[in-house]
Amino acid sequence: MARNHAEHLQNEIRDRLEGDLLTAILSDRSYPWEPSDPAAAAYFTAQDAAFDLSDWSEAEVASRAAALFAQLDRCWSASPPLASGLQEQFANAPTEWLTVIAERARALATDSHSRIERLIACVEPLLSGWAVEDLQVFARPYAYAMRSGDRPSGLADKSWETLSPVEQARCALEIAQCALAEYEQAAESSE
Repeated sequence: MARNHAEHLQNEIRDRLEGDLLTAILSDRSYPWEPSDPAAAAYFTAQDAAFDLSDWSEAEVASRAAALFAQLDRCWSASPPLASGLQEQFANAPTEWLTVIAERARALATDSHSRIERLIACVEPLLSGWAVEDLQVFARPYAYAMRSGDRPSGLADKSWETLSPVEQARCALEIAQCALAEYEQAAESSE
């Protein structure tokens, strides 16, 4: 019952927002793209008048703004430090690979799947030509190393272009292992 009510409210809000968006799109008024145009000043003045903060105290505005910016900092700072850390550790790997692996690892760090499944899920978009069974064979040593904290390979030090496809797959799994370990550690420390 409560779920149906929540779904109804959500649908009602979505319908209202879609209606407002359609009204805004179909309105004759348009946003003044040239801010130095004299007509733009009138538009911006009208917009400022419609947005009234007089009901809010200055302290409340400051505290809510600080909370918003803190939340934005948390959202934006979650991924780049890991990606840059991976770039330092695996400087020879393509940046696109590091980015994809870091994003997938962040999404999978707290997932309930096995270590091998998470490792494979991190690299699967990059190694789509590989059979899952082959990736499982390659991922097994990295999954075991995640338990003990070891790193089973030294492929990160070699030039990417000189690596064979098998070595590139292993290196991708090594990168995924480091990324998952980092995100898992961050998730544990935030709890």
